[in-house]
Amino acid sequence: MEKPRKIQLHEKLLAREEQFVRVHSLEQQILGILIDRPYPFELRDDLPSLQKRKKPKKKKVVKHKVTRLRKLADDEAAYRVTYLQGMDERTELHQLAAPIELLINRAIGEVTILKVTALNAENTETETLFDLQPE
Repeated sequence: MEKPRKIQLHEKLLAREEQFVRVHSLEQQILGILIDRPYPFELRDDLPSLQKRKKPKKKKVVKHKVTRLRKLADDEAAYRVTYLQGMDERTELHQLAAPIELLINRAIGEVTILKVTALNAENTETETLFDLQPE
């Protein structure tokens, strides 16, 4: 460390020590005034900052049942999706399950998935994978 910086550091340390001496002498004067009372003062229990607070209860996360569609078997070609859009019932063919699962598990706009079936190459239903209103 450079010599001027060392001098500055020692000056600051000495100033701090002088302040500690001043605080000590003021505390001794306080003790002389208080005589029989304790110092530092006893803390009151009714201070808001000293009161224990109850931790707020965490809200329970409601987990909804997540519907997963199985992968298409080797003899299956697509998923037939029957859905309600507004008041119209529509049917589409899809080869990927992910977009269908997204629509089943989340309410997106006016689209409600009613039924998902697996189809073979001849466009014949092999299995019902999801049915909103089972019979």
